[in-house]
Amino acid sequence: MEQDKRVANLGELGWQGEDLVRSWVGLVAPTLADKAGSFVFGDLYSLKQLPLAYRELLIACMVAAGGGFPQGAVEHFKLALGQGLRLEELDEAFALLAAYAGFPTAIATAQALQGAMESPLPPQA
Repeated sequence: MEQDKRVANLGELGWQGEDLVRSWVGLVAPTLADKAGSFVFGDLYSLKQLPLAYRELLIACMVAAGGGFPQGAVEHFKLALGQGLRLEELDEAFALLAAYAGFPTAIATAQALQGAMESPLPPQA
């Protein structure tokens, strides 16, 4: 990765993850939405050692490996690319994802990402 870009949270990128989680589950699980908003999108995104592009890459791979939520993985891959992750790095990540999460998971996630690549990437910080 060429640049080391740091943001305090995704809100600085114009991406409101807390609001997204609340829109998904806030009606039936408001406590879950609040905890996810404060811990995941607050505490975890304020960690300082990894550049945001690599954090997003790790998150995307973990979400993809967990299965059941390919669009979440796609959004995190797009955020990683928007923060300077190179396509060559993404390519290697998909090889690792296939080895550890299985080829069907990696292929399905790569297909979803490829389809989403036509939409604009999030702005860089």
